[in-house]
Amino acid sequence: MAQEESESAESEADVSELQEYVTTEQVQDDLSVIPTEPVDSIFGTGKTLLETPRAATSISAELLDQYGAEDINDLVKFSPGAYTSSFFGVAGSLDVRGSPADTYFRGMKRIENPGNYPTPIAASDRVDVVRGPSSPIFGPGKVGGYLNFIPKSARAETGRYLDTPAGSVSSTVGSYGKFISTAEVGGPVTIAGNTGGYYVYGMFEDSDSYYNNSFQDQVIIQSTFDFDLSPTTRITFGQQYQRYEGTEIAGWNRITQDLIDNGTYLAGVPLVDLSDGDRMTPASILAGGNLFAFSPCCGNGGELGDQFALDPATVEEVQISGRDVVVDSLDGIKSDSLAVFFDIIVNHSPSLTFKNKVFVDFLNREKMATYAFSQENNALSVEDKFIVEHTADFGWLSANSAFAPAVRYYRAEDKSDSDWEYLDRRDLSRGATPNDRVVTALESSSVNPWNNYHTSYFWNPSVALLTDLTLFDDLDILLGWRWDYIDLEAVENGAVDGDGDGVSDRPITEVGEGGEETIVGYQDAFFQDNLQGSSYNISVSYQLPFGIRPYFTTSEQKTLITNQTGGVSPSVIQTGALDASELVEYGVKGTFFNGRLYVAFADYEQERSSFSTQTLTVLATRGTGQELEIRWVPTDNLSFTGAVTNQETVYDPANPRFVFASPAISGFDPAQQYGGTIGTSLTGDIARERVGVPEMVYSFFGNYRWKNWDGSLGVTYYEDTFSGAGKTVKLPEAYLVTAQVGLTLGDWSAQLTVNNALDERYFRSLFPDIFGDVVVLPELPRTVDFRLRYDFG
Repeated sequence: MAQEESESAESEADVSELQEYVTTEQVQDDLSVIPTEPVDSIFGTGKTLLETPRAATSISAELLDQYGAEDINDLVKFSPGAYTSSFFGVAGSLDVRGSPADTYFRGMKRIENPGNYPTPIAASDRVDVVRGPSSPIFGPGKVGGYLNFIPKSARAETGRYLDTPAGSVSSTVGSYGKFISTAEVGGPVTIAGNTGGYYVYGMFEDSDSYYNNSFQDQVIIQSTFDFDLSPTTRITFGQQYQRYEGTEIAGWNRITQDLIDNGTYLAGVPLVDLSDGDRMTPASILAGGNLFAFSPCCGNGGELGDQFALDPATVEEVQISGRDVVVDSLDGIKSDSLAVFFDIIVNHSPSLTFKNKVFVDFLNREKMATYAFSQENNALSVEDKFIVEHTADFGWLSANSAFAPAVRYYRAEDKSDSDWEYLDRRDLSRGATPNDRVVTALESSSVNPWNNYHTSYFWNPSVALLTDLTLFDDLDILLGWRWDYIDLEAVENGAVDGDGDGVSDRPITEVGEGGEETIVGYQDAFFQDNLQGSSYNISVSYQLPFGIRPYFTTSEQKTLITNQTGGVSPSVIQTGALDASELVEYGVKGTFFNGRLYVAFADYEQERSSFSTQTLTVLATRGTGQELEIRWVPTDNLSFTGAVTNQETVYDPANPRFVFASPAISGFDPAQQYGGTIGTSLTGDIARERVGVPEMVYSFFGNYRWKNWDGSLGVTYYEDTFSGAGKTVKLPEAYLVTAQVGLTLGDWSAQLTVNNALDERYFRSLFPDIFGDVVVLPELPRTVDFRLRYDFG
């Protein structure tokens, strides 16, 4: 470890996009298809993927570009186990092995982002998808896996800086009003005699959308700076800022199998007008009769009030487009995120290295959706980690070890209102009206109080140990242990409307001289707990002849059960906020044909728990699966990649689960239900299976380069799957073809990318645990992007 001059993920942080890594066996591999580089983002030991006893995929910036990858949903083209259901159309974080994953930046954990803003991938030199829990050095993580983003840098893997300034500028135009411009530059710099380098990346997007009333605008500014203070001491610092504005996309409502198969939609406006001016309010809704009812599952039927009904004069079957979705022109998201890092690395001797890593992450976000779900979130994470790395070689035994005490402070404020959420009330064939728009708490919390409003804080001191033992050059044993102490507290604001009656729960009142009561404040509620737990990792691998390396890993992680912004809800503190997740994984990896073919296979079983932001409950899951990854470079001009996933995730135990019920579940006449919302509880076997994620997913791509031309062609397959937990609607299988062709003439290059080239009709489940039976996201038809780029230096 000490010989590695990179920090945990420093080597990744220091990779220069402009200097190619020279692979072993003299394979010409400009796209970095064969994973030969050391990857610190798994265990922090500088092993290659072949040597690492864990399933993981490393994706270079060049390969991301070649396959037309635009957001994290496209990572399924490269990595097994990476299919992700939709978080209302915002590609925030990945699902790995059927469970939400963590996100790291240079080996430091970021604020939770299931759908707060789209995670940028174009600013990365490399993206690592790790399946399984994080290294003890990294911190307690989700057992399913995580992403680690490596920003572009002016310092190469070899430790050498760029000799002269170099970079590029580009512009991309595409279907449905897409427009993106980027600029990046890196170069050497000397300050007070200290040699160093810089790299700055900027991106500006001003795009319309395939979906009506939606858009995506964002600005990203990222910079990294590296300086050698002495022959043994180096500092690295930088930041990533992102400003995002757009909308959530709640997809199609009133879904049926006929809608999925044929586009046939039951139109109709609500019979009873509950608006108060240009909006509905909690008071006007309650005055006309509550629009929520709970129905015992399943198919009980019965009578509902007129406030749930559609106007018979307007009810008809119509054809709708995939562009017609539950998005209002008044909807919007505004999000600001900022990550700042500062590292110092001291190579005390060839066998001893000291590192100190400081990482600050900030998020501020607000979201409004007039179907009645608004949010306001902000979070701050500050972490300091000190790492001591030591290597020893006794001939028959070598040991790379790390000791890492750390402390992390986290603060998150979460507000949301969902008590008046009526996804089916809006007729997509007509669009939003005052009779389906609700005044949100974001606009007026006095009219519609927040039903979830709390601030949580925690201090997390920890210590981690990791040792990598190699015996007789072939047997490798990796042992990791971590201990965490968490001082946790949360404050629930007294103005919260937790019982959904339209008024705050804990007002403080004063009686005036005339006997009238006046609200003068609210009584907050306090929750506190002190938690501690230990995690471990044991991995064994052995180098067999012919380049084959089998391995075994078992791990248990103690993780904090957090919400959408990484905070801890009061209800979780009351029931226990620390959860134990487990993984058992067997696998085999190998390289063949003089390093031109890389193959990795894994079989796993994992158990974990996660928090439902909507129902404020904890759900436990168990996942099993098999994964296959293939990377092949048969010639210097031709390369292939393949990723195959077969997985199943179930709830264990299969406790009763609340879901939004479609008429197929509730048994009510659709025209008598769509004016409101029906909830139900799923029990028994139907509550056991986690749906929305295809069990079988595979992706195969080929790339060819000839003179100044390059091209790629690939297909990604999704097996059919149910949209929601009630299994009332099945989404069809899909074959998505991506084609790309590029031409380079001197410093100029042009690239044409066609996504969904065969114009396949396909869908993505939308929050399947709760909403999947009433809404679904129709995915994009064929789209075309054209990029023009100029490289300099």
